[in-house]
Amino acid sequence: SIAYVGAALLLLLGSPPPRLLAVLQVWATSLLLVSLIPQLYLNYSRKEPGQYSPVTAGLSVLGNSIRIFTTLTLTKDPLLLLGFALGFSLNATLLGQIMF
Repeated sequence: SIAYVGAALLLLLGSPPPRLLAVLQVWATSLLLVSLIPQLYLNYSRKEPGQYSPVTAGLSVLGNSIRIFTTLTLTKDPLLLLGFALGFSLNATLLGQIMF
C-alpha cells in the first residue's frame, strides 16, 4: 500500500520528525479503539464472546504488558505508554468477557 511505501522511504531517509511520530502513534491508538470497542460492546450485548479466541486475547494482553515494561524501562515515552496501557486494558477486558 502507499502508506507502507511512504513509511519505508521515510525510515530509509532518516529519523522521522517528532511531530510526525506523535501523529502516527495517536493514529495507531485510535485504530486500536476502533477495532476493540465494537467487539467489547457486541460481546456485552450478546452476553457471549462469539468466536473470539481466548488465546488471541491472552497473547494480546501478554504482548501489551511486555510493551509497557519495555517502554517504562527504555524510553518512558508517555504517548507510547498510553497506547500500550490502553491496549492492555481493552484486551484484558475482552479476555475477561471470554473467560467469564
